[in-house]
Amino acid sequence: MKEYSGNCHCGEVKYKFFSEELVDIWNCNCSICDINCYQHLFVKHELFEIISGHELLSEYNFGTGSAKHYFCKICGTKSFYQPRSHPEMYSINLKCVNDPPKVRQIINFDGINFEESIKKIWMYISSCLQQFYLKFVELCYYLYHKTLQRYFRL
Repeated sequence: MKEYSGNCHCGEVKYKFFSEELVDIWNCNCSICDINCYQHLFVKHELFEIISGHELLSEYNFGTGSAKHYFCKICGTKSFYQPRSHPEMYSINLKCVNDPPKVRQIINFDGINFEESIKKIWMYISSCLQQFYLKFVELCYYLYHKTLQRYFRL
């Protein structure tokens, strides 16, 4: 983990956060992300801190109102926000980060069809967890029998 810093265009809203040095980012095609060419870097709340300019943030909500879009009152830049897709994280615009982490992979998220896209992601995660669980059980079974064989010289 490395400490990074970012800011809005005018520099009045400043923040710092911790992230890996090689990251995956999301590009979303929803109406607000697409028009701003926003590049999502998700960071857990406890790894993010506003350094200055908190009082200069203006909040904007639309649609379900669950996402909290924060804009600088002076320059209008949205350098980070609370996304609907990741309620336990902030989304930082990679373009607003000073000396940003390297991008490993860009994930294209279909925000126009948000509910369907989130469902697909959770189905994929669920499938991966099931596969992991089966492999884990298989490994435990193998180790258990190997231990018995060594202990009892079977």
